[in-house]
Amino acid sequence: MSPIGYLVLGGMAMAQWGAYWDFLGTLSESRGALPEPIVRFYFVALLTVFALVLEVPALTMRLIAEEKRTGSLEVLLTAPVNEAPIVLSKFLATWLFFLISWLPAGLFLVALRVEADTPFDYRPLLSFYVALAAQGAAFVAIGLFFSSMTRNQIVAAVLMFVVMVFFVACYLVKGSPTAMGLPPFAQTALGRMSFIHMWQESLAGQLPIRDVLVFSSLGVFFLFLSVKVLETRKWS
Repeated sequence: MSPIGYLVLGGMAMAQWGAYWDFLGTLSESRGALPEPIVRFYFVALLTVFALVLEVPALTMRLIAEEKRTGSLEVLLTAPVNEAPIVLSKFLATWLFFLISWLPAGLFLVALRVEADTPFDYRPLLSFYVALAAQGAAFVAIGLFFSSMTRNQIVAAVLMFVVMVFFVACYLVKGSPTAMGLPPFAQTALGRMSFIHMWQESLAGQLPIRDVLVFSSLGVFFLFLSVKVLETRKWS
């Protein structure tokens, strides 16, 4: 694993640890008066959202851009495999790494359960991780596409960062009074693209299957585009 991988794992663990301590402080100050679902105060926090916005560009920027820069992509493409397995292998490895980086968040809640000796409903966590897996597939696929478009990993990271900011902006606009003046289809689109709204719904125990399919389809579409980008190198 590259040093960036260790930095991402360490950074995500620290961010989730900070969100966990902030959550404990909120619990102690509220004295049990927080509205359900309580876990949304843990996951839907500024620190975790900010960590996600930075994590995805860091994970995806080198996937193909670095291969192009070093010239190893040409060697890879001369192997007896076509472009699709290359794209899929890089996607699956990064997507699994993305999911692993979010495991500490769930483990901290297990520690809270052991320490407090009070049972809690774990089912919202399952729906949250299903939603996160679908979103992660879309995010990684988009980042992989940008990485396939350039030799410069910084350019790929900046492009992916802009996309992540766009997803956050969808949540901010959707929750603002301005959204009331938008056409109904625009309001629906903002809701579908807002991954934070999807977090809130899944943590409330209502897994939005339609949104899961939207993000999954988005991931498949950008994987297809990445394959096509690599295939164009044969004709260049």
